[in-house]
Amino acid sequence: MHEDSYGIRDFVETGCVTLATVHKAKGNEAYMVYVVGIDALFSFPGVRARNMVFSAMTRAKAWLRISGIDAGAKTFVDELNKAKSNLPYLEFVYPSEADIKLMKRDLQETPEQRVDRALEELENELPSDELAQVLEQKLRALRGVRRRTRKIPKFTKKQ
Repeated sequence: MHEDSYGIRDFVETGCVTLATVHKAKGNEAYMVYVVGIDALFSFPGVRARNMVFSAMTRAKAWLRISGIDAGAKTFVDELNKAKSNLPYLEFVYPSEADIKLMKRDLQETPEQRVDRALEELENELPSDELAQVLEQKLRALRGVRRRTRKIPKFTKKQ
């Protein structure tokens, strides 16, 4: 089902396992969800990565399995156990102004990151040959617009 980029609207197919990125799974739920590679969350820590893991975890209607290795997985288990020890309460420490500034910076995407994310989404939706054709057309159009809008100085011959 993961290879069928057009059938993702039908997130569940009887007798099949749905493989999806967090982005594709958004808005969908399943009775059993596997989050693979939780250790990666701590390799590149940031608000965006944590939000993605939270989104992945909340896709489960009933059972959630999380896998990971090494220190990153242990850090996650420690955080999870700390949160569970406070049940049924969720302890939240309001961040300082400096922490908020840092979080906002982490959430902002650079133009390159926006392009990468958009291309990744398109790769999931279009066959590679169709994506290449669309990108080539867009590049030709952009180059044509730039040529037409560029002011070319006029030179006159002195007599």
